[in-house]
Amino acid sequence: MANWYIYDNQTTDTMGFDISWLPAQAYNYTKPRVRQRKTAIPDVALDAGPYVGAIPLLNGDTLYIIPRVGKESYSRMLFVVEGIEDSVNKEFEQYVKLGYGADSDTLWTSLLARPFMEKLRLIEKESLSTIRNNSQKRLRYVTGKVKVLDSLVSLAKNDEFPIHSEVRESTVLNLENRLLSTASAALLRVRAVDISHQHIALRWARLAERNFITPRELAQVSAGLRNYRYTGSRSYYVSGLVMAKLILSQTGLSLESIESVESESVITNFSNLFEKYIRVIVSRALAPRGFVVEKREHNLPTLFSDRTCELKPDVLISKDGRTKLILDVKYKPKNTIDSSDYYQMNVYLDNFDIPKGILVLPNYSQFEFSLIQRQTLSGKQIFELRLPLSDWNISENVLVDSVERLLAD
Repeated sequence: MANWYIYDNQTTDTMGFDISWLPAQAYNYTKPRVRQRKTAIPDVALDAGPYVGAIPLLNGDTLYIIPRVGKESYSRMLFVVEGIEDSVNKEFEQYVKLGYGADSDTLWTSLLARPFMEKLRLIEKESLSTIRNNSQKRLRYVTGKVKVLDSLVSLAKNDEFPIHSEVRESTVLNLENRLLSTASAALLRVRAVDISHQHIALRWARLAERNFITPRELAQVSAGLRNYRYTGSRSYYVSGLVMAKLILSQTGLSLESIESVESESVITNFSNLFEKYIRVIVSRALAPRGFVVEKREHNLPTLFSDRTCELKPDVLISKDGRTKLILDVKYKPKNTIDSSDYYQMNVYLDNFDIPKGILVLPNYSQFEFSLIQRQTLSGKQIFELRLPLSDWNISENVLVDSVERLLAD
């Protein structure tokens, strides 16, 4: 089995790649471009959208969509958005400073492996959560809910186990434990587990060996995390589930025991991730000073008088009930900004009745950032802030400084 690597929002040449290997769902994230050569074998380039993750191919290979901002910054965004605990963030920063594994495909899965194994150890200590399922049993004695007709037939035949029953049994194969088991198996597959933790990883990987979690079930767990379902007696599961989700977002769900690869992809929409990341960083900086940083879903101005077409900026910054600043986040790697983005920001400023807003965009240069000011004919100010996403320290400092400066003006 081989690995293929392409980059988000970019066309990447993949000489030797066969488009027949792409499962149907892969076309949601990447489009092939076939370039006919004079030889019999054409060159294939893959055009990826704003996505990052792993796609198992029909021939057994894996296609990785790599973040152009670099794995360190991508990992940082995931940690921030998903609320990974401080201990993991500190370990992450240490790895980055040391430059460990900068070119490794398993950089951040490796750094997550140790705290994830420790979390699994804690869950074992606290006890695994269980669910009760109905199971069909053939028994010698009466228990549970007896299926009378089937049992009478078996008794007439003198079967060794004549009683047909439906029995409620407790099992640890719930969604949470199957997700943790799947992530453990994925870490073992990419050799990211330290030898001192191999026994824990193997124990958990075997737990759901032939019943690993599916993408649909993973979405159910994600929804549960967002809706605070895992609280109270099961709160010790939360950080482990989040780490498992992050591990699978890079390693994918293509494991030995899963037969169908048609839908076994875990893909991150980088545009959504970038937007949430910007909102969290700004909120962390401003919330202690009484500012509310949000993406408001209700009670918004509308474009039309009949109250249709609500205006929903990516980031609204308000204080004492008044909107102070708007940020609109655009994950567009090209050098120019579309006219439609300016029009959209101008409409926001007019309808929220504020004088300034910021368009936040990526810059792939490691150290350079820019803040350009433009003024509309009506006197509104639109700023273009380009962040050097390949260096998350600089990006976060520049973002917060720029927002605070414009709020203070």
